[in-house]
Amino acid sequence: MSDQTEQEQPTAYEGWAVVELMGHRVVAGKCSEVQQFGVSQLRVDIPSLHGQEFVATQFYGGSSIYCLSPCDEAYARRTLQRSFELPPVVAVALKNDEIRHEPSLPGIPPPEVVDPGNPDFAGGQDD
Repeated sequence: MSDQTEQEQPTAYEGWAVVELMGHRVVAGKCSEVQQFGVSQLRVDIPSLHGQEFVATQFYGGSSIYCLSPCDEAYARRTLQRSFELPPVVAVALKNDEIRHEPSLPGIPPPEVVDPGNPDFAGGQDD
């Protein structure tokens, strides 16, 4: 009977994911479950935008996780890249020339200028 009980217990997801947290925060990275402080926690290893190494590790308790969406590494990295872009409202508030001529960080393209008044603008959501 103990063999059947062990087989019924689901294993925790381990892999690349986009994680939505209470408080409207989104992180992306390689996820795993760890035991710390007597409880299970989600460990998110956040990759560098420029290489294969991880630049940060964050831990979250289960009650703070709103949604975990498994994905591939490329999608997780794109999500991180987008998190460094200016929100459309801020981009519109700045002059287009100022944004286009500001130097960007190495390996990170300058933010895209989006005009919410443009009928092609879809509220900043990807297709």
